[in-house]
Parts: sequence; C-alpha cells; structure tokens
Amino acid sequence: VPFIGLCLIVADLARTARRQWLIVLLLPILAFATFQRNKIWFSHENFWTEVCEKCPANGRGRMNLAIAQLEQGRNAEALRNLLIAQNLLPENYTEIYENLGLVYSALGDKNRAEAFFRKAIEVDHGSTPLITYGEWLDTENRIIEAAGILYRARKLNPLDRSSSYRLQSIFGRA
Repeated sequence: VPFIGLCLIVADLARTARRQWLIVLLLPILAFATFQRNKIWFSHENFWTEVCEKCPANGRGRMNLAIAQLEQGRNAEALRNLLIAQNLLPENYTEIYENLGLVYSALGDKNRAEAFFRKAIEVDHGSTPLITYGEWLDTENRIIEAAGILYRARKLNPLDRSSSYRLQSIFGRA
C-alpha cells in the first residue's frame, strides 16, 4: 500500500515540469531511508535491540530481545535481558517465567528451570505453560511426567494440537 501511494505521488509530481525536480530529490532520500530501516528489520535481534534502546522500560521488548538472543545461543545475555524484563512486567505475566525456564535450562540449571516452569503454571492455569513444561520434561527424558503434563494440556485445550503432536511423538518412541 505505501508503494502504491508513492507511485501516485510521483505520477502527480511528474505531470508538471516545475515539480519534476522534487522527484529527483525525493526518490534518493526515500530509497536511502528505506535501506536504513531495512537494516533494523533484517533480524529479530536488530529490531528488538532498537525497541529497547528507544523505550528502555518496555518489558515485552526486552523479553523478545532475550528470546532472539536465546535462539542464537547467547544465553547469558538472554538471562540478563529476561531479568530486566521480569522487573518491568506484571507479576502475573506467564511468558516471562516460561522464558526464564528455557534460559536456565540452556544454562544447565535444571532446578531453576523447573521452578520457573512451575511458576508459569501457577500463574496461568491455561494449556500454554503446561505444553512448554511438558516439552521440556520430554527433552529431559522424563517421559512419564511429560506425558501426564501434556495430557492435562490437551484436556484443557483440545484445539491446540501441539500437545497432541508431542504426545504422539512420545508414544511413538515408547
């Protein structure tokens, strides 16, 4: 849609000879601005880093930056950003506890990871934290516990197929 608007503006400016110099001036400036903006949108980390720079009190932005860092294996940085986000977000914000569990798991602190997964379940009685915890239990080879948790998640939300798929995977390996 913005490109269509740009085409309409250029077409209008090109109708008169006096305005054609604006096209020559505007198009390179807009192209340069677009190039600069695309550098930021190129990766999740670049985008969320800019969000955190422009709005340091944005807990959700800080958490998303941590997720991008976790995906790249930069676990210590992810933990630092999640701890900052935890102070900025409301206490009942489930995703922060799930992500802290994932980071502590990646750092090898299984006890803390499990404590945060359980905290997420305590805060949110829905299926999402159960699925995250069940998947983690499966990766830890705690198959029976994982199956029980995932079955609970499936009962809570039968429309969310991720718990069913993970259960099928578990039973397929048994």
